Amino acid sequence: MWNHGGTCRSCGREGRFRRGQCRPCRRGERAELAVDAADAAIELGALGGLWRVLRAVVRVLTN
Repeated sequence: MWNHGGTCRSCGREGRFRRGQCRPCRRGERAELAVDAADAAIELGALGGLWRVLRAVVRVLTN
């Protein structure tokens, strides 16, 4: 779990880092993951709204 080699796997910064990455590199990865999750939530929300509209139209047409 500890990188005893002395360099960050992502940027090459010198030091001993847990999980092989320095703190700024781990933060960057977390930020990218959060942005991806937000994009997926927005897309799912848009698809959910479209699905509700489609169901409403079908209900109106079938009644």
